[in-house]
Amino acid sequence: SASGLGPEGREFESRIPDQSKHCEFCGQFVCSAFAKASAFAKASAFAKASADRSADRSLAPPEFIRPTGGAGLASQKPCCLGIKKIAKALGVEPKELSNMKILVFLQGTLIMHKNAVGKTREKIIEQVKAQGESVRDFASYAPIGNAVEKLDKWVRQGAEIIYLSALTEDKKARGDEVIGKEGLSTDKEILDRHSFPKGKIYHRQKGESYAQIAEKIMPDILIEDDCESIGGEKEMTITFIKPEIQQRIRSVVIKEFGGIDHLPDDLGKLLKYKS
Repeated sequence: SASGLGPEGREFESRIPDQSKHCEFCGQFVCSAFAKASAFAKASAFAKASADRSADRSLAPPEFIRPTGGAGLASQKPCCLGIKKIAKALGVEPKELSNMKILVFLQGTLIMHKNAVGKTREKIIEQVKAQGESVRDFASYAPIGNAVEKLDKWVRQGAEIIYLSALTEDKKARGDEVIGKEGLSTDKEILDRHSFPKGKIYHRQKGESYAQIAEKIMPDILIEDDCESIGGEKEMTITFIKPEIQQRIRSVVIKEFGGIDHLPDDLGKLLKYKS
């Protein structure tokens, strides 16, 4: 409990009003002792690394969450108790703790065709190069590894997940990416079916590139695969983002179909992650 934190912890505890029933801002029920103990641990770590850009992004502990829609972590955000009360106790201005944008590519990074399930990464790449059965059956795509669980962990810490799709109506795009207008809704159906966190899905418009979309969104983190099966760097988003904008985005490149399971759970560590 919070009473076991020692003099410094008890002093910190005294600066956070009792919230043993409900947060006065959002109404979320929290256990006072557990919440304060968690808050103190997080706040202490934050104080030691206050100069670190990522510290104020990961301050709110997972306990401070409130439902904002359907069931599951995908629809939850940090409770304002974690953002406002802890910031006040630390004597700092409340930060936009729940405003970290993570732009993640879909096909090859988060999801894959159904015949790829259970296959080695090398075999899957062979299937794509050969345009094997189910590669264009976009409605049957499935998550790669524990992608949903990983994204949920980031959402719990306040991240906003934004998806970038390879599918487009633009007939000048690669043939295997072109799909009719109605087909674009397939991405949302797949994400909903597998309980991915809610997030806007971007598709390239006529004459638009992945890089232009990323520059418009200006994410804190861009996660994409290395496009091994379709040509490598020349097909990647980060390659064509303006250099001055690249400097403001943490680029995380993973192996195509290798999944994101190995990436850090902690947003602060993810923001520093080097591919």
